Amino acid sequence: MKPWTKLQDWSTLVLGVILFLAPVVYGTYETAANASKCLTTNASTAWFFAPGTLDAGIVSIVLIAVSLWALVRPGALVTEWVRIVLGAWLFFAPWILGFVAIGALAWTAWIIGILVVALAIWKLLEVRSLQMHTKATSI
Repeated sequence: MKPWTKLQDWSTLVLGVILFLAPVVYGTYETAANASKCLTTNASTAWFFAPGTLDAGIVSIVLIAVSLWALVRPGALVTEWVRIVLGAWLFFAPWILGFVAIGALAWTAWIIGILVVALAIWKLLEVRSLQMHTKATSI
């Protein structure tokens, strides 16, 4: 497989960037109790410290890094397993970290989590199929 050519890796990279920008675009809230008052004004940066925002920032940076790694080394299976774990974490994070009430960020985490897992499984199956085909033809 050629580096920098896999659709799944580019898609996951784009999803990581979207996840990184989501808290800023949506303007998350400090707590569910303050959901009626958006804290993204110049006077307050409390939205930055919301659990969903920190989670999105950390996971997105790791997701971008792993996607770049997968683009450079398309046959590395470990990148797919890491993305499956990250996608599963994204899906369950709104419940675990308690930001389900922040609907936009929770839905973003759920959708991106499902897409990341689906793309990683697709690539994992593709890589394994290619490896099996290569083994069969080399015998």
